[in-house]
Amino acid sequence: MKKDIKKSQKEIDIKKKKDFTFLIIISIIIIFVLVLSIWLFNSNKEKQATRLFENTLGKINEFNDQSNILSKQEMEKEIVNSLDQVIAAYQNTLSGKRALFYKGYILYSTQNYDKASLIFETFIKKYNNNYLADKAYYYLSYCYSENNDIDKAIELLKKYNDRYKKSYFLPTMNFRIASLYKLKGNKEEAILYYQKIIDEYPDSPEKDKAKTEIIILKNNIRL
Repeated sequence: MKKDIKKSQKEIDIKKKKDFTFLIIISIIIIFVLVLSIWLFNSNKEKQATRLFENTLGKINEFNDQSNILSKQEMEKEIVNSLDQVIAAYQNTLSGKRALFYKGYILYSTQNYDKASLIFETFIKKYNNNYLADKAYYYLSYCYSENNDIDKAIELLKKYNDRYKKSYFLPTMNFRIASLYKLKGNKEEAILYYQKIIDEYPDSPEKDKAKTEIIILKNNIRL
């Protein structure tokens, strides 16, 4: 009798283990299907976004070929409208982020510095780890300086230096800071940042330009 009870209990335990194992397997399958579905959905969404953005990219390339600001201004509205479609439909896709950056770039290139500033500020705030963030900082500094806010441009680039300590673009950003100090008439700070490029980034393309700028500033040469 006891043996029968033990046998029965053992069978129950085995059945429970089988049921539990079955539930785990089913759960894993469901999770896998969900993850796969989400991946396929996002992949398809990214393809649609890329397709729409690539159509606009041709117009942007044509825009870049224009040397006349009036020609660029004529093209601006159409391109910005196309980019807005990508941003609205596919905001957080790679192409959606690219579209936001290029909207700022188009507005900057047509001298709409206030509007471009807002776009670049938004981009930096939302996507500061994106590969286009460096260029967003760079163009934003020009938006500020073109609006005669040189101090704000310098402050922005110094924040960039603090945040991206290993960035490939640091020599470029420091050269820009030095140039802004030069524009402001602060010779000492300009020389300081030009010298920083020479000392800290000896292999950068900006090194020789920095040396030339120091000679010009120290000797009060007017070009």
